[in-house]
Amino acid sequence: MEFGQFRGWGRNQGKHSNIGYDAPKGQEEDAAKLRLGTGDPRLSTAEMQNFTWENANTNTTRTLVDVANRLADELPEGTPAPEVSKYWLTTARRIDEERGVVWPLIDPQHTARSGTAWQIFPNQQIGHAVNNMLCYQARPYGDDPGMCIFEGAVYELYPEGEAPETTWEYTEPQDWPPVLQQDFANMSAVQKGMKNAHWRGAQPNPYMERTVASLHYNLAKVIGMGGPKKIRC
Repeated sequence: MEFGQFRGWGRNQGKHSNIGYDAPKGQEEDAAKLRLGTGDPRLSTAEMQNFTWENANTNTTRTLVDVANRLADELPEGTPAPEVSKYWLTTARRIDEERGVVWPLIDPQHTARSGTAWQIFPNQQIGHAVNNMLCYQARPYGDDPGMCIFEGAVYELYPEGEAPETTWEYTEPQDWPPVLQQDFANMSAVQKGMKNAHWRGAQPNPYMERTVASLHYNLAKVIGMGGPKKIRC
């Protein structure tokens, strides 16, 4: 990745599951959505925030982007990453509070354990941060297993009484932000691969992709078939 290497994890939570990133001690909030870039964290964090805002239009806020773009001017070169993270988030929190947007106070250890997103069985994902979230939902398209009704919704904290009125809109695949188009391309490739005659079954990474195994395990219990079987190596 251009902004750093973020090693992900996945965890089973009963019927549901969640994902997140490994983070060094003292930077527990980097295990969640609002995290630093590598190298000079003042510069790479600004680059990553700008890229996210322009290409996903979610998973951050205008306040966070603006403060990230000031880090190089307001912090000296060589500022340790934990101090950059603290300054960035504390400053953005204060600016938002001044305009009536109050972030909830969450213990960093809890933030780390909650990760970046929760998969709600069987068809919903909540990609959360302390002040915004991106939610996905996939619903059946009749009885066609090769298609679905895919919904996305973005949420953000606003001052009391200033939240905009919203309505559901149909968006052509090519009109979604570039990062989400990448997700759609991956979905298409996975579906195509699963229908290949040589496909031997899913072999998810036991650390990074445990949520995939969790979904299939719980789905198999519901439909009464397709559960795990012992295999010969």
